[in-house]
This record gives sequence, C-alpha cells and structure tokens, in this order.
Amino acid sequence: MASTSLRRALAVLAANEAAAKGSFLHALHERDLFDTAAFRALDAAMKVIAAVPPGARGRGTRQRAARVHRAILMHVIHHLNPHDGARIRRFPGRTLQALLDRLEWTFAPVIEGQHGYGSADTRSGLRSE
Repeated sequence: MASTSLRRALAVLAANEAAAKGSFLHALHERDLFDTAAFRALDAAMKVIAAVPPGARGRGTRQRAARVHRAILMHVIHHLNPHDGARIRRFPGRTLQALLDRLEWTFAPVIEGQHGYGSADTRSGLRSE
C-alpha cells in the first residue's frame, strides 16, 4: 500500500495530467500563467514519486509523468516561438535554464522507470521552498 505522501504526490501528478483547476498545467493552459506555487507543488510531488522504487509507484505513473513533462515543454516552446502568439505571464525568463534542468532532474527518472537522483538544489540553481 502506498504511503500518504506518495498518494498525495500521485494525485498532484494526475491533477496536472488532467489540467485540473489549481494545477500547474491548468495555470499554463487555461490562464496563460506561470504559477510558481503550483510549479513548486508539482516539483515536490515529482521528488516524492522519484524517491520511491519504480515498482512501487503505481500503474501508469511513467506514462502520466511523460505526458505532463511533454505538455510543460510544449507550452514553453510555444511561448518562445515568436510566430506562435502564445504568451505565458510571469514566464521565468532569466531562470528558464534552471527550470528546464529541474524538470529534467525530477521527471526523467520517473519517465525512465529508474530511482530518482535526489535533491536538485545544487544542480539547478533554483531554491527548494
């Protein structure tokens, strides 16, 4: 049986996959807003999921993580494309590379079915809150 923290983390991931109200992807997709608090919640959830052995993460977690990761990257690409017209308010321009590094650090092991890498604090330049 999954721990409470893992169940909560999986719920955050599922909410983002569905772009449910209050999720990071909802803010990106429906409100054209980079919601820092929602991003931190997703990042924290992914750290919890990545720390759990791959076999204990639950069915569909790899695919769910891959879809959320891809959706985030697509929103970033559309924002950066000058011909697209899509714009994200409060976009993290100066910290974009750190954001992308953090996404890779927390999502990659889950998508690849591997154990997480640990804290991204020293690697990404973004503070954990």
